[in-house]
Amino acid sequence: MDKKKDHSPADESQTGRKIAIGALWVVGGGLAARLIGLLNTIILARILVPEDFGLIAIGVVTTQLFQNIFDMGVSYAVVQNRDAGKKEYDTLFTLSFLRGILILLILILIAYFAGNSYADHRLKLIFLSMGVIAMMQSMVNPKFYEFQRDQDFSKEITLQFIDKILSVIASILIAYFFRSYWAIIIGIACGSFGRLLLSYLLKPYRPQFGLKAGRGLFHFAGWLTGLSFVAALNNKLDVLILGKLLPADQTGNYFVGTQLADLPSREIAVPVARALYPGLSALQNNRSKMQQTYLRSAEILAAIVLPVCVGLAFIADDFVQIVLGSNWEYIAPLMRWITPFAAIATIYSGTHGFAIAKGATHALFIRECVLFLIRTPIFIGATYFYGLQGTIMAGGSLLFLNAMLFALVYQYTSGDNGLRPLWVARRSIVSLLGLCVYFFVMKPLIPGIDNFPILLRLGIDILISATLFLSLHKFLWHLSKRPEGVEQLTIDLFHRIKNRGV
Repeated sequence: MDKKKDHSPADESQTGRKIAIGALWVVGGGLAARLIGLLNTIILARILVPEDFGLIAIGVVTTQLFQNIFDMGVSYAVVQNRDAGKKEYDTLFTLSFLRGILILLILILIAYFAGNSYADHRLKLIFLSMGVIAMMQSMVNPKFYEFQRDQDFSKEITLQFIDKILSVIASILIAYFFRSYWAIIIGIACGSFGRLLLSYLLKPYRPQFGLKAGRGLFHFAGWLTGLSFVAALNNKLDVLILGKLLPADQTGNYFVGTQLADLPSREIAVPVARALYPGLSALQNNRSKMQQTYLRSAEILAAIVLPVCVGLAFIADDFVQIVLGSNWEYIAPLMRWITPFAAIATIYSGTHGFAIAKGATHALFIRECVLFLIRTPIFIGATYFYGLQGTIMAGGSLLFLNAMLFALVYQYTSGDNGLRPLWVARRSIVSLLGLCVYFFVMKPLIPGIDNFPILLRLGIDILISATLFLSLHKFLWHLSKRPEGVEQLTIDLFHRIKNRGV
């Protein structure tokens, strides 16, 4: 859709800087917003009960399933088409609006059947409410994604932050005064309305209905729509399956547990991947630079996410006790099993944007289809025969399958070895031995540590394990004769901050 332009070394250097700055904005700002959201989840988990989360999870996940199934890739279309004008934006708005109406009608139709199917008539109003929210979300300003195309992520972070603040305030107030699961729905609605309103205030645009640019957009979005459809089945069916096979409280435990287990990779890897895609699109004419940028992002992600995820698995019991309390008994074992596999998958998180930037969306579609055909029967069988324990074991193992399929996509789109991202992250992977040494060898030798106050014990765990990880990482870097990599980037960043007197 876009016209290719030549890029000088200076342009490529500027693109790399924009990617780095964009990643910092998206990760830093997004993390702040997500921490607010995490605080909201923690507070609601102490006010409400797992059954409430199980009910809402069914409605929210079903809505997200249909939103993903009919996703036209509006943001990708705006980023890819650097010459988009009013007819393109009007077409994107019209398609998104029609998608919102379709989802609303579907949720109205299934509301009655959902109440009977799950033997809980509260789901009827939940589905109807989520349909209205989906309709609201479909009207977000498509022109707003120009900020992402131009790698100016500050506006997007502002939007996300206000969305989260409004959602948190509304949900906590309703939960505190009414002790009802409606707190979660009202919170989502308030956040969505704030996002809708702000998208037009930050980027003025008066939408009109029309499909004048439909042919070009349909050509671009064809594979993306198919990809979104199958990806939605892979990502959203879990809770719906559990809602049928397990009690609501166990479904709630799984829903909240996976949110916490996936927290490090989701809050770091996903924002970095979003910041990476516009930069990779700008480097389409320099394939070697594009590949180098992708591999560098994999190395950086591994250095950050691997120790956090593996460390979280080790401290899961204390973490859950502090964050959620004693009502969530299944979450700690879930986190111990899932977070390490999530970390491996995180290393490949930039592959999605890399493949789209290379015009290989069909490879992603095939990957999702293969994943669905393997994953779904394993997940259903594990849950049916072994209950929640089987669900947990299958969930982690299938994350590893997810990573390996991404490795094949990278190999196909780049011509490089599919395991190269793991190789560039080798120092971070080996440095995880530092965490293992502490938790398996050193910690049991500390007298009476299990009787320490929980916050003190947690602080000791984090401080010593992080020190060992960083020390081993630095040693391996020096042993490798200090190559260009995440270590040098960290040192350069530190010196820049120091020289600016920050």
